[in-house]
Amino acid sequence: MLRTKFVFIVWLSILALATFAVQFAAAQNDVVWSAAYFNNQFLSGDPVLQRQEIGIGYQWGTGSPDPAVNSDNFSARWGTDVFFEAGTYRFFMLADDAARINIDFAFQPLIDTFSAPQPGQVITADITLTGGTHHIQVDYREDSGDAGIFVDWQNLATNPTGPNFTIPTQPVPVNNGVWTAQYYANAGLSGTPSAIMAEEIPKHVWGTGAPLPNLPADGFSARWTSVQTLEAGRYQIAVRADDGVRVTVNGVVVIDEFHQATGQTYTFNQDFIAGTHNIMIEYFEDNGEAFIDYTLFRLDSDTIPTDVDLWTAEYWSNPALNGAPTFTQVEIGPTHNWGTSSPLATIPINNFSARWTLSTTLEAGTYQFTATADDGVRVLVDGRAVINEFHLATGQAYIVEVDLLAGQHQIVVEYFDALDIAFIDFGFNRLSDSSTVGQPAVTNAFATVNTARLNLRSAPNTSSDVLTVMERGETYPIVGRNADSTWWQLDVNGTMGWVFNALVQVTGTENVPVTNQSSGPAVTPTGFTVRADETVIIREGPGTRTAVLGQFPAGRTAELIARSFDNSWWRIRFNNVVGWVSAQFATPESSTDLNVVPVES
Repeated sequence: MLRTKFVFIVWLSILALATFAVQFAAAQNDVVWSAAYFNNQFLSGDPVLQRQEIGIGYQWGTGSPDPAVNSDNFSARWGTDVFFEAGTYRFFMLADDAARINIDFAFQPLIDTFSAPQPGQVITADITLTGGTHHIQVDYREDSGDAGIFVDWQNLATNPTGPNFTIPTQPVPVNNGVWTAQYYANAGLSGTPSAIMAEEIPKHVWGTGAPLPNLPADGFSARWTSVQTLEAGRYQIAVRADDGVRVTVNGVVVIDEFHQATGQTYTFNQDFIAGTHNIMIEYFEDNGEAFIDYTLFRLDSDTIPTDVDLWTAEYWSNPALNGAPTFTQVEIGPTHNWGTSSPLATIPINNFSARWTLSTTLEAGTYQFTATADDGVRVLVDGRAVINEFHLATGQAYIVEVDLLAGQHQIVVEYFDALDIAFIDFGFNRLSDSSTVGQPAVTNAFATVNTARLNLRSAPNTSSDVLTVMERGETYPIVGRNADSTWWQLDVNGTMGWVFNALVQVTGTENVPVTNQSSGPAVTPTGFTVRADETVIIREGPGTRTAVLGQFPAGRTAELIARSFDNSWWRIRFNNVVGWVSAQFATPESSTDLNVVPVES
């Protein structure tokens, strides 16, 4: 298109409105936009340039927005969220060649000249907006010749006479830590983003819903990019996601867990020099729950978060913790899923070991320690081994309760991996005050649901009736517990019922009374028993994806209640817990007649 014609009309608009510049300042001049530029006319593929910009008002002429972008045959997309007072607004657009404006992901754009470009023409459209935040997306296409785009809007209540276009001499990048978020309506980050916007941080809990109205609840993906200005020092990147996540720092992938997952946490420590650093986070959701939680904090600083325990982690390039550690760093905790990878570049993928040490001040009470690992794990509290399972294993769970006095305690977790899969999951929590016998019932204990939907049951077992369903984040008072604190009795708006401990976050449970002494769900005895060859997890159903109810210690016997159709799982009753154990780790007594043991699915 003719450059002189485009420049003349732009400057004519500005001169005509100069006397109104103060009273009717352009509404979008101070808005921060997330911009993505593509070296094609179709907004397709990966953008060649991403950045934050202030305002959309560009006259590139026959040049280019950036050396990375073509001077012809390119496209761009801007996205932002803006707070509007309720009212009717007039949007103005001037583009060479074509552009469109979409509000709140509407099916029909408010302005669209993609099919019939109108360079040199100021296009307007009115829209009535409710008070609050609205998403604005602007798409642009340059064919050949001159290139430029200007966008503005005004509240009709101010009686605007036209747009107040501004012409910056160059794009204004914003280096303020804001993240550019791109969302895709597929799980592979492919094609054109369905939405581009600025976000504060990649931290979202979508549950079973969709991030945006124009995205599916399952099978979507997202990419966040940001230029972070950091002081020199050692930092830890921690990201927890359901499902896959990948983190790239200055072009180097440091966390690569782009697979199905159910909320695993991945960490990476890195030394940064002072200055700006490019960080990119990529994520995909397969199905079910969807969330991502990203954190970056400096380890060698007094500003480390105070709400997390920091462990000293030591790694060895041998499976026996022998010699000096190969690498030492600070970590949030001993929970990692390395899969078939290695913890660090200097550590082998097999036959390595690790030790985590924490010194912490604890209240007096009974504490439950849990550890699940592939392969061996050992937990020491004040030098005493409370869990000692330093042997080959395939993900067994170990649970122990320990009475501790108030004061300083040292917790040490030791681990080794032999071959193939490597992971460890460790945690501990205070169950109760060990000296509360005879004290009054609790008045300040609460449980918060930490799963998408949770059944409130009539009894402390999974076979009892469902009384109501609770949603993630809801909090209710605790009125009682079962004998081993694996189930809590809640008052849900006047309905008393039970929830499983692993599915809620509890607080203030020191004085919760035992309100159920039942022997678990009703079962029909078979007269046979089963013996644990090694400690094995008791699960809600015959499969490794069902809930953990407890553990069946090595050498102990339990009632045999039922079996799976292929005899690969046994249903047992052990210490009033009824559940399933893998036949790989437990054997029926020699006199057992499996023909009379009922089959349950």
